[in-house]
Amino acid sequence: MKKYLMMVLVMVLSLNITGCQQNDQETASNNESEGAVTMIDAITEEDEEALENGDIDETIKGDVLVDKAVVGSQDTKARNLTTKECDVIEKELVNLINKARSTKVTSQKKLETSSLTRTKELKTKFSHTRPNKKSWTTALTAAKVNLKGNATGENLAKLMISAKTSYSQEQLQKYASTIHKSLMNSATHKKVITNKTYKYVGVSVYSVLDKGKVTFYVVEHFTKNC
Repeated sequence: MKKYLMMVLVMVLSLNITGCQQNDQETASNNESEGAVTMIDAITEEDEEALENGDIDETIKGDVLVDKAVVGSQDTKARNLTTKECDVIEKELVNLINKARSTKVTSQKKLETSSLTRTKELKTKFSHTRPNKKSWTTALTAAKVNLKGNATGENLAKLMISAKTSYSQEQLQKYASTIHKSLMNSATHKKVITNKTYKYVGVSVYSVLDKGKVTFYVVEHFTKNC
């Protein structure tokens, strides 16, 4: 695998897990390229002040897929992923998360709900700030997650590939591996993934087909309590 370095041209503040500023969507979009994972600095609930102030300067790393498809918009049979195929990527990401941890996290329905809500918002605004300008943690609240005395974290990523006519189990698992490796190559995202405080996880993948390209939007929500 080749690796590409992309610099996020926004100011950021490095805390335990750093935040990101509200205009990071535009920067991330400018850095997006086929086969590379695009990320924004990971964030925890404790970073809300940093998110508002917006002081970050994170290098984002993306692993390029070896088997990029040459199936663009000219192939009318090229398609988006099904819900079941997205489920395969989600389950593999949870599996990879637990392999990277010294203590395992358990998948939780509430967090799957909140993370799915966020994946659908990322097409509009690729940011820890929601399209309604509210904090990402309000998606947790809406999913009935109690934030009082809780510890929470959110990882965001997206991956764009050429659409295929079919997607094998091996390919889907490779997409998950590519996303996970890129997250683990980023110190802030890795710190969220390996944080022993978190006991629960919810991972969602939402795919969008546009002009022969499929973009996976990925959200990982971690909490201490549910």
